[in-house]
Amino acid sequence: MDAEVEVLPSEGYLTEDEAADGSSDIKEKISDFLMKIGSEVYLLECQSYNDGSMSVRIAEYAFIVARQSALWDIGHAVIPMPRFSVIYVKRTDRTPKTTRITFTFPDGQSVDYHCGQVLLSI
Repeated sequence: MDAEVEVLPSEGYLTEDEAADGSSDIKEKISDFLMKIGSEVYLLECQSYNDGSMSVRIAEYAFIVARQSALWDIGHAVIPMPRFSVIYVKRTDRTPKTTRITFTFPDGQSVDYHCGQVLLSI
């Protein structure tokens, strides 16, 4: 297969976490690895274990990536979501084989956005 491969810069965003004492901590979140193979963009995240928030983080990172390629005009936007995968470097009984994100819209439509994982054993 002859396809051009390009490593893309990962974009970040700021998030504010509130501690139990009411103070806040601002952290920068950046996706792990972003690449383009041919015309397809791939978002790869490395994770040592499933902490329960991976699906939400993938959705956030994917939207950040997608907006870079979005096409829009007055009243309309096309937002191309990247392909994604989570690479788990430690496997446990709780490590998911897939990640699925279901976007549910106010009009009742739902769209599943999913992938298989890469599972490594170290």
